[in-house]
Amino acid sequence: MIINLVIFALLQAVSSVEANRMDGPAAMGSNSSIKPTLSNISPRSKRVRKNLQENNFKSLIEALQRVQRIQKQMDEYSECKANDSIVLGIKFDISGWEHEASLVLEVANLLTSLWRNTKSIVQSDTFLYTVVRSNVLFSKSVYGSVICFERNHYKDYERFCPYAYRDKKLNGHIHIMDISVGHDYLTDNDTIWWREPRVKAKNMQVKKLFMTEYQTTRFNATAANSMVNLTLPVLQHMEQGFWTRPYFDCFGGKSWMVTYLAPFFNETNNFLGVVSIDVALNDVDIDQCDRDDTDTAKGFANNTVHFNEHVKLKDFLGTHRCKASTKCVKIPNQGFKRGSYWCACRKGYYFPPSSGPEKRFNGSIIETEFDKKLKGLQNDYDDNFECIKCSEGCTECTDDKPCRYSILHGPRFLLVIIDGVAVLMALGFVVLVILNRDVKVFQSSSPLFLIIILIGAIFMYIAFAFLFPGHPTAMNCILFQWFHYLGFALVYGSLALKTWRVSTTFRVRSAHKVEVTDMILLRHLAVILVIYIILLLVWTVTNSSHIKFANTVSDLIYVRCSTSWFDYTVLLGNILLLIFALWLCYRVRKAPSAYSENRFISWAIYNAMFVICFFAILRGLTEESTNPDIIYAVEFVFVHMISTVMLLLIFIPKCIIIRKVKRQGISATFTNTKGHHSSNGSHLYVSDTGAIERENEDLKAEVKRLSSKVAYLQGRMMRDRNKHIKASGTTTWKRDRSNTKDDDGEPVDLCKVSPSPVSRFLSSHV
Repeated sequence: MIINLVIFALLQAVSSVEANRMDGPAAMGSNSSIKPTLSNISPRSKRVRKNLQENNFKSLIEALQRVQRIQKQMDEYSECKANDSIVLGIKFDISGWEHEASLVLEVANLLTSLWRNTKSIVQSDTFLYTVVRSNVLFSKSVYGSVICFERNHYKDYERFCPYAYRDKKLNGHIHIMDISVGHDYLTDNDTIWWREPRVKAKNMQVKKLFMTEYQTTRFNATAANSMVNLTLPVLQHMEQGFWTRPYFDCFGGKSWMVTYLAPFFNETNNFLGVVSIDVALNDVDIDQCDRDDTDTAKGFANNTVHFNEHVKLKDFLGTHRCKASTKCVKIPNQGFKRGSYWCACRKGYYFPPSSGPEKRFNGSIIETEFDKKLKGLQNDYDDNFECIKCSEGCTECTDDKPCRYSILHGPRFLLVIIDGVAVLMALGFVVLVILNRDVKVFQSSSPLFLIIILIGAIFMYIAFAFLFPGHPTAMNCILFQWFHYLGFALVYGSLALKTWRVSTTFRVRSAHKVEVTDMILLRHLAVILVIYIILLLVWTVTNSSHIKFANTVSDLIYVRCSTSWFDYTVLLGNILLLIFALWLCYRVRKAPSAYSENRFISWAIYNAMFVICFFAILRGLTEESTNPDIIYAVEFVFVHMISTVMLLLIFIPKCIIIRKVKRQGISATFTNTKGHHSSNGSHLYVSDTGAIERENEDLKAEVKRLSSKVAYLQGRMMRDRNKHIKASGTTTWKRDRSNTKDDDGEPVDLCKVSPSPVSRFLSSHV
């Protein structure tokens, strides 16, 4: 009965530990201060820890080699010898087992208290066997538990050390035994789980552990004893216990483990023995890859890592042997083994064909070959386990096939040359306009706006040249957009404003003269340019990436200018500008214009509207299924369809007229000298009819025919009003009339009858 009560008390203590854990760090008192969190890991501490890991790198490698050697020995012989060669000289982060360690502290305090009050309970083999069994059942992470006593302190035994563990030979069932039978743990210096905690406990200042508790016990069924105080040592912090270094247990577990021990004391506050839990490392993975050493601490701080989960050993981080072209990938659930990782190719590399179907290198094989290299033996480490760099531009690949699209520079050079010829043509038109700015065919079209149109076209040609590199940079894309859209605004903004001036002048309903000067048009053009510049500035500043990677149909990578909200916004702006220009062209379709310029401007605007809509649809359909050379060719066609065609429509007719005028030997200077000066000094021509007659023979012939008809009617009127003329004169009149008829029967030569001013002008020689 007494044993059952003690067991119940022990279970209550264990339950209180569990409650403390569930209540959080505050409920655990000062013990929570040692819990590692991300916030109390200072940058300096991280640097110190990193330096310590670098200094202990050799020790870690030696420990891994020992692990591998013992594993091989156990696989071959299923036995181990002494402990002297299988203790790892390292320490590692044990924060993942704080929960289990707190159980050891509680059990040690319980044994201290029971030894003082009811020694007979503690000196019961069955009770102690039950305690160590309960410790093992407390957590799945606990492999075994032991309670060992100092020499000659337990009954009449010299040594007593009950041990409970999960026996693999018994399918994981708990096996309880006294390991002191056949092994003197008291004198064996290699038994670190006893010797080192014992030395620490004997050197401990027990008085600092004293706590006073007050008890009021029952005297009989109706009365209680008076209250008494009891002072005894109590362990409260994990530092008051002891964590061993990793070792291979040859006594009970036959496995790698780490042990936490806590001392308990007798009635004279002297060391009596230790309580321990063993955490088997066979199910804990050795992580040799490069990882952030704060992940586990962060997980505990955020309560995202549970205590019953296997905690990875972070002290071995960075001890892998993967080469620079590969990266370490941990293989989970491999246990406490060296080389539990793969070496996978990094991005931009691929496995050589000789690597086999695995497409990765085994870490254990790499570790073995590296050990051979260190010993100076023949090995494959230097010439193997290396990935091959992908072709240029490839981020991922499986072989040496090219990943980046190969630009066809020949066609691109040809298109750039044609574009350069177009620039020279535009510059030639600029020179032509400047030299012939006083000629009526250019003067009537406003030489200033003709030059602005040519500058806009040159801008669009230059913009196309920025796309010449097969893989454009962000600066290329920015300059292309700026030059292209500013050039478009200059060209078609000027054409729209010129048409607007004709529309305003032609449809005026006022008696006053409406005059739209070039300065007014320039102010309107400046407003259009400001709108485009604002859009371009916003796009340049806000767009995070002006280039993007795209794939051809054959999955070849190339770089192109990215598409964003700006492209659709400016496309809409271009279409609205052209719609406004088309509306103006419709309004002036019947308005007279010098040299039919309105008609050619309308054709240019119709062409631009069709080309922009067609290419917008074409780009949308082929954006994801084409290559940069086709995109470059499409851009070439687009630019020259809206700029070159426009230049030809506007300037070729003017060049033809200039050529005809010069062929007839009539220059602008000669024309001005035949005129007279108006009051403001500007040159005026003798007559609009005379100017047209000099420049167009067809118009001259038409005027001559009309003047002949007027002369005929004038002569007939004179005859009807002068009937007193003699009949003899009639024959002469009829004869003269017959001489004036042309092929249509109309009179032609009436100079003798009616020498009008028009007849005299037409008969003169220029």
